[in-house]
Amino acid sequence: MTEPQAPNIKYFKFLNCWVENPTFFDTVQSCWEISVVGDPMWCFHQKLKRLASNLSYWSRKEFGDIYAQVKDYEVKVKKAEEDLILDNCEENRSKLHRLNAEYIKFLKMEQSILKQKTQLQWFKEGDANTSYFHALIRGIRRKLCIHKIQDEKGDWIQGEKEIAEAACDHFQKIFTGEQCKVKENYLRCIPKMISEEQNEVLKEIPETNELKAVVFSMNPQLCSRPGWLTSSLPNLISTNQSGFVKDRSITENIMLAQEVIHGIKKPNLGGNVVIKLDMAKAYDRVSWSFTNLVLRKMGFKETIIDIIWRTMANNWYSVIVNGVRHRFFHSTRGLKQGDPLAPALFILGAEVLSRMLNKLYHNHSFHGFHMAQNGPKINHLSFADDVIIFSSGKKKSLQLIMKTLSKYEKVSGQLINKTKSHFMLSPCASQFIATRVTKVTGFNQEASPITYLGFPLHVGRQRIIFFSDLVSKVVNRIRGWHSKIISHGGRAVLVRFFLQSLFIHLLSAISPPTTTMKQIQSLVSDFFWGWKADKRKYHWASWESLIFPYNEGGIGMRLISDICKAMQFKQWWVFRSKHSLWGDFLKAKYYQRANPISKKWDTGQSLVWKHMMRNKYVAEKQILWLLNSGSCCFWWDDWLDVGPLSNYRIIHNRANNIKVADFLVNGQWNK
Repeated sequence: MTEPQAPNIKYFKFLNCWVENPTFFDTVQSCWEISVVGDPMWCFHQKLKRLASNLSYWSRKEFGDIYAQVKDYEVKVKKAEEDLILDNCEENRSKLHRLNAEYIKFLKMEQSILKQKTQLQWFKEGDANTSYFHALIRGIRRKLCIHKIQDEKGDWIQGEKEIAEAACDHFQKIFTGEQCKVKENYLRCIPKMISEEQNEVLKEIPETNELKAVVFSMNPQLCSRPGWLTSSLPNLISTNQSGFVKDRSITENIMLAQEVIHGIKKPNLGGNVVIKLDMAKAYDRVSWSFTNLVLRKMGFKETIIDIIWRTMANNWYSVIVNGVRHRFFHSTRGLKQGDPLAPALFILGAEVLSRMLNKLYHNHSFHGFHMAQNGPKINHLSFADDVIIFSSGKKKSLQLIMKTLSKYEKVSGQLINKTKSHFMLSPCASQFIATRVTKVTGFNQEASPITYLGFPLHVGRQRIIFFSDLVSKVVNRIRGWHSKIISHGGRAVLVRFFLQSLFIHLLSAISPPTTTMKQIQSLVSDFFWGWKADKRKYHWASWESLIFPYNEGGIGMRLISDICKAMQFKQWWVFRSKHSLWGDFLKAKYYQRANPISKKWDTGQSLVWKHMMRNKYVAEKQILWLLNSGSCCFWWDDWLDVGPLSNYRIIHNRANNIKVADFLVNGQWNK
């Protein structure tokens, strides 16, 4: 099938290589200084529009067709080299040097454009102007080319105009909200939390040097994320939510979810149920009026709410089909993808659901998931729009949860996709319980493991098959890199800076089986050394010899088992040095009033806790506590740089968990 021929319409695109030209800044400055009369934002818009036109003209005049220039100078350099061979005179040498300089200039510009087109952030050296880049660009163009689409009824639509009309109608429907009044009584769970001082800080107009620091800290290829609301989020958002909140980790969220599920077989009224929700088009369905009401209930001033409203409401869309823009419509709901404020606004709205669910514990009819009595009561965890709920299988408890979810849908504009949402039960749960949960929730049952934030949450022992998706992801990634046309230098960069980083997200929370790690290590090694005629090429060195740094004869590779071990030590350090919901849950579950260093792993405890108990002896030797408030443990923490004092006890009775502060009076030792 041939690709449809789009009209020859060229939209403005800024090229990063322009800034290297000495006349670029003068061109921008002279264009920007031409006065425009009108509203400040109108003037800003008109100046940008004029600047885009002037830069396009300047680029054509200054550079012309860069690709053609590269080919032209390549021919000229070759001719000059031949002339120099025939007549080695000063004139021919100067001519060759001049042509070489121009050729290198346009070659670097072409390389910059290709890198910008392929959007490769990991690239450093090795494949700048090779067939790999051109193959990747061709692949991107093929993916962006739409031949036909299928509508909601299942009918196929073909033709450039018909596809564009259907796409525009589809997205305009998504971004058009229903005109209905928000029921404010559903927001009674939100207290006033923003103080007058915080409002004054948010209202402050940033100084020029602050704006300059933000702009100059931006990645030229990416968008920066200013921290306008981020400083307030930790005090506003419940600990159940870990997305986009400072000092809260997705890793701890996942490990906590696995710890909760670890107790799914414990006895409970109606059994234990884990519900994984799927929000349909979560960001696109956010109600603007709902967001404003939430901000008002939290205590934000009207000035700040008005700024946020103008940011959300000034939202227009145009649909690009095969490189051509179609229609231009205004949205009435949803948050803009890529807007630095969007994540903060979304989780502020999602806080309503968190507080509504947490409030269920005040209802005597609600019976939660089996957990330690003295620990935190957790009936849900979330990371932005990814929500997982923990409950008992009692009919009344499930009805209360579904009623809460229904209220949240009505007030926020969100919609739960019941076909993609599902629940998991203990393997020993009866069919009667499964039928009851399905009837009350309308969700389907899924067997262990279920996927949460890309991680397999499982019941019972860890199995190799649980990580088959990770292995498939590595295989698909390697296939998409056209490994046969990448140099060894390019493969080394891919392995070091991208491929081996692909597992860090997972290894930071879960330790896969040894067999899985060896399989992935083999795939990475085969990719690095390459294939020929569908057979592996000879591996000229073992992977263990490649992990050394350059100055020791290696090339800086890493073993996946080493990465896994490092992540396990990091888990212990985070557990010991940071207060979190995950840490509180582990304390109530495993050691309560004792010290974690004094505990040992017992059969039936979780795999993460097993690794932590095994690694704590090595990790604790690297931890030294400096006295400040005296909150460290007197017997078990190393605060004298001689190891724990419990090692020097003569009396063999059990060392308690007393703090150093208990021996201090007004900052002095109690003699």
